[in-house]
Amino acid sequence: MVGAKALTDQGRGALPGLHDVDWRDLTAFRVVAEELSVDRAGRRLGVGAPAISRRLSRLEQRWRIRLLDRTTRSISPTLAGHRLLRAVQHMDDAWRRLVAATGRAPDDRARPPVAPVWPAELRLATYTHALAQLTQILRRRCPETTFHTAPFHYRASVQALIDGDLDLVMGYELPFAPVEALDRLPHRTLVREPIWVVLASGHPLARGDDELSLAALRDESWVVHPDPRLRELVERSCRAAGFAPRVHHVTGETVAIRALVESGAAVTLGAPTSPLGGLKLRPFVGMPSRRLYLAWNPARVDGPIVAGVMRAMRDYYRASARDRNPSYWRYVGAHPGAFSGITDERDGADEQVESDDTGRNRDDRAWRATVPDLAYFGVVAETLSFVRAAARIGVPTPTVSRRVARLERQLGARLLHRSTRRVTLTDAGRRVLPVALRLGADWDRTWQSIRAG
Repeated sequence: MVGAKALTDQGRGALPGLHDVDWRDLTAFRVVAEELSVDRAGRRLGVGAPAISRRLSRLEQRWRIRLLDRTTRSISPTLAGHRLLRAVQHMDDAWRRLVAATGRAPDDRARPPVAPVWPAELRLATYTHALAQLTQILRRRCPETTFHTAPFHYRASVQALIDGDLDLVMGYELPFAPVEALDRLPHRTLVREPIWVVLASGHPLARGDDELSLAALRDESWVVHPDPRLRELVERSCRAAGFAPRVHHVTGETVAIRALVESGAAVTLGAPTSPLGGLKLRPFVGMPSRRLYLAWNPARVDGPIVAGVMRAMRDYYRASARDRNPSYWRYVGAHPGAFSGITDERDGADEQVESDDTGRNRDDRAWRATVPDLAYFGVVAETLSFVRAAARIGVPTPTVSRRVARLERQLGARLLHRSTRRVTLTDAGRRVLPVALRLGADWDRTWQSIRAG
């Protein structure tokens, strides 16, 4: 059985096994251990050195073991690090053997696009002012699907995805308050949206569309949202302009915020796609941005559906920018490189899944679905049942099904025949299984050697 011991050790307090491996973290470790430099590893993977360091720290903290000895001048693997490096390099070779065994390249872009089969129902969370328009666009694109909507919450919505209570989240993330749980989910960036200052349309600074200095508003009263992240956004922006904002109003009610600003009683910061009414939004020097993203539950949503939802989100964003705030739409048109997919209206079906540190080299994509998913496939191949495999591993049956399906997509071949009564190996599955068994046994031995010190 592939990695059986590492899978079941999870419940006995041992070092985390295959069930708990994040292959992006292992990839970062492998490249740093080979390059003996975080900076060189970052250049090789096409990500920033801080992201590499975060992944290394997370790996060591999660496994409660030191893998690298680091000083200000040098990096070298510990004994456990050397053992892990050899195992990881071996797994890379084994992955290539698996690719050869299936006879197809594991590159989704090499395969013809798959028409999405939309489920009967999808549960979506998004922020309030996007709800009606985005849902309307989605209903036009997939009239056979019923969308159940919920309000977006900064971290709670992402956790609901992980828990299986949501299928899709269209949310946002501020640069100084990352949502760490997003690293555990597939997600794509829609756009990095600048934050503008919000004024009454009759305010003396409401004339013009060029960037103003936020310092010109140092004597104004400010209204802020009680969410500490949104309040910090205002405070950080004002501090960067050399003053502390005079916060005289705190409310989470959108209607109340608009009324205060429209009346001239306060100013604030907001998204430039917000409805205008009696408001004027202007860019300002040093304005921050927020990342709008789509995250999804991979057990319920696959690639073609993601591509369809992303197209709907682009349609929504394009219409919002163009119809709600003409000055922002002109700003978008003047900065096409920052709004790819919005100004050029491409559908982005082949867009890569993005996170803060997703590498640009193809090997990293392959690493995301090697040993862990092979382990699940091996247990299913031995028990010939997804239900029995799930019971043996100690995870829900949909998790096993999702893992095996992801492995099949990555290899570009079906490994199992499934029916309501039985599961059997395909020809490709029989070719893959010996390599997978060998790989799982090697991984078990690696865990034992690392644990033994």
